[in-house]
Amino acid sequence: MLELGTRHADRNRLLLDTLADVPREKRGARFTSAVAVARGEDLLFQTVATVEGRIAEAPRGPNGFGYDPLFFYPAFGRTFGEVSPEEKARVSHRGQAFARLREFLAKLQA
Repeated sequence: MLELGTRHADRNRLLLDTLADVPREKRGARFTSAVAVARGEDLLFQTVATVEGRIAEAPRGPNGFGYDPLFFYPAFGRTFGEVSPEEKARVSHRGQAFARLREFLAKLQA
């Protein structure tokens, strides 16, 4: 078990070691983000967004953080570590969730 604060590279190595004998078709992965806005006890907005992919066999790409170099996104044919921040934001779980939040906030201002 890794200690809190362990470097991303160490966590990625642990994940790859754990999945060493797992075939590609069984390396499914999902990132999920939940965003909520509340005022007092009133829940004004909530959303959950996901992005589906798989765990690559080795880290690829210098971009992103955490598991991005291992998260292979089939629609791009690349890992999140290989795409630009703008490309990732358009499809990522965080990008989707915060786009929905921006829409909600824009409606409040209208």
